[in-house]
Parts: sequence; C-alpha cells; structure tokens
Amino acid sequence: MDLLGDYGSDDDDDSDTISITPTTRKRKRSKEQDDTAITPPPITIVPSQSIKASTFVRSTPHVPGNWAGHVFAAVIRLEDWRNTLTESLHRFQVYLEKIGFAGGTVISHLDSNELHMSLARPFTLQLGSIQPFVQQLEKRLCHLPTITLCINPCDEKVLVNDDRTRSFWTLPIHANPTLRAIVEEVDAVLQNYNQPAYYNPPVFHVSVASVVGDLEALANRNCQQTKTAKSRGSSSTKSHTRHVNLKQVQCSFGNTKCYSINLLQR
Repeated sequence: MDLLGDYGSDDDDDSDTISITPTTRKRKRSKEQDDTAITPPPITIVPSQSIKASTFVRSTPHVPGNWAGHVFAAVIRLEDWRNTLTESLHRFQVYLEKIGFAGGTVISHLDSNELHMSLARPFTLQLGSIQPFVQQLEKRLCHLPTITLCINPCDEKVLVNDDRTRSFWTLPIHANPTLRAIVEEVDAVLQNYNQPAYYNPPVFHVSVASVVGDLEALANRNCQQTKTAKSRGSSSTKSHTRHVNLKQVQCSFGNTKCYSINLLQR
C-alpha cells in the first residue's frame, strides 16, 4: 500500500482546509438535567500536499546515498472520478465518527491528477543501481499484456501500514492473473537487489484518504469491528463496478527520477 511519501511543501496556507462538523449527538444525563447536545470537535479534511513530511513516522531510517523507490501504476484520473471519490471521502468521515475518531485530521489524496496502485513495497537503491534496475524491470514486464481493472467504489476498506502508524481509506482492485504476474516479475527484480517482496497475498488498491494512527485498534477499543462500506449497508452490486485500462507501469526514485514501462498492446 501507499505507506510513506513526500507530502509536498511546508506551506502552512490553510486555504484548502475543509472543516466538517459531525452530526450533533445527545448524551443522557441525570433527571435533574435536560439532555444536552454534544458536538464533537470537527474532523478536518486537508489536501495531502499541505501536510508536512514530519507528520509521518519513517518506516526505515534515512541512509545517505539511498534513493527511495516505488513501483506503481496510475489507475484513476481524478477528472473522471471526482464526484465518486468525493462521496467516498464523506463516507470515510461517517465511518470515523462511528468508531470515535473525533477532532482529527483526514488527509485527502484527491489533490493530485491521478491515484496510484502500488505494485511493490517501498524500497531503496543506491544511485548506481537505479538504471540497471529499471532495465531489468522493463525486460521482464514488456511481454505482459495491457489489462482491464475492475474497481467497485462502494467496496471501501481500511488498511493499516506495517508499523501501525497510518491508516488508509482504500478502494480495492480485483487481483486478476495478469496483475499478479506483474507483481511476480517486479518481485523477481527486487530480489536481485535484496529488497522486500510485495504482500502475500497481494492487496491491490488505491488510497482515497488517510489518517495518522491505527484505526483498527481504535475500532477494537470501542468494541466495534473495522467495517467496510459494504458491510455498513451500502448497495455494493455489479452495477457500481467501473473499469479502467492499465497500459503502463511506473517506477520512481525520489522526486526527480520517474520511468514509464509500456505493457504489450493487444
């Protein structure tokens, strides 16, 4: 999943910040007192680019000369999914209220042009290894065909990173055989550089939003299970499924080096 990344500038401009006040609730008090409306602190939604990198805990210490690498695919264009993803973001707010996440900050991932699906865990390489790595990756992926991915925007799921420091509101992506084959090829190249393999079984997804902390632990403390939108009663049917074409795999290192590998056109 999308774990840690560069979340933009240190600009403290709050012009893009949206404060959403949860639904007013009532608490039963003594007979001598009337029920008093209790309004929890607002859940604030902010764009990811306004969040300082210091907000997040690094999963691995920085080593001079190492370049942070990511292998991923651009899956969703925001201009095509804006209304659908905005609705999903509001369902996340309702979920957070239900498990008792009050007064926190939701980091929206809807401030970029595209949402990405990770095809590898984050890894690091020295500068001299980057070009050979990309060449090996291209050699292994160029024979695999372009594929159509299935995404149901009503099947949201909460995922938590390995360190339990950050939770993600995600749209799962069906793991078809070709998608699994892509990950197997990526893992084979990563193994040559002693880098970690992807999750087994793979959990393909795009992240709509995230929060700092472990939502699964919070839900368990409040005696509730972490529930998806589907289990909360959303109408999750085939009619909601959307299809996107995957034609390229991208590989990036830091903020300056990005490579695109074309899949085989059928």
